[in-house]
Amino acid sequence: MYFFTSRPISSPAELQTLRIAASAENEDLLQAFRLMGYQAFPIAPPELLTSLNSGMVEGFYSSPIAAAGFQWFARAPYMLDLPVAPFLGSVVIADRAWSRIPDNLKPRLVAAVRTHIGSLDNTVEELEQEAVQIMHDFGLTTTTLTPEQQRLWFTEFDRSREMIVGSVFDEGTYQAIRRQLQTLRR
Repeated sequence: MYFFTSRPISSPAELQTLRIAASAENEDLLQAFRLMGYQAFPIAPPELLTSLNSGMVEGFYSSPIAAAGFQWFARAPYMLDLPVAPFLGSVVIADRAWSRIPDNLKPRLVAAVRTHIGSLDNTVEELEQEAVQIMHDFGLTTTTLTPEQQRLWFTEFDRSREMIVGSVFDEGTYQAIRRQLQTLRR
C-alpha cells in the first residue's frame, strides 16, 4: 500500500496538509489518522474517483494494482515510493467445514495453502511492478525519498503504533505487518 496524492509530498507534514481518503469500513484506522493530525475522510472505494475529481480529497493510500485498475492515479498522479502497509489477504474456512476435514489431512491442507500463498505473493508483487510501470507510462510520478526523509516517515509510523495496536490490529498482527514492511523496504 502506497500514498497517491494530487501533488508531490516527501514528509508526513506535507501529507497532513492534504485531505486524504481513508477506508469507510475501518473507523478505528480513520480515527487513528485523525488523531495523528491527518485530514482523513471516510470514502468507500466506489466513491473515490468522484471524490478525487470533485476535490473532496487530494490523496489516498492503495495498492498500485487498485490505483491503476480503478484509474484513481489519474487524479492523484504522485506516488510516494515508500510502502506504508502490506496488502493483506487471508484464507478463511468456516469452523463447520474445517471440522469435516479428517485430522490427518489438515496439516497437508495447511501446507498446500502456504505454498500457494507464497506463489500468490510473488505474482502480486510482479503485478504491482507492472501496474506502476503502466501508470508511469500514463503520467504517474514517483517521489523517491532521501534517507533523512525516510527516517521522518519511519518515526511517524512508530508514533502511530500506540494508536493502532489494540484498536486496528492486535500486537501479533502488528508485528507481522512490521516484519513484512521491513522486507519490502529493503
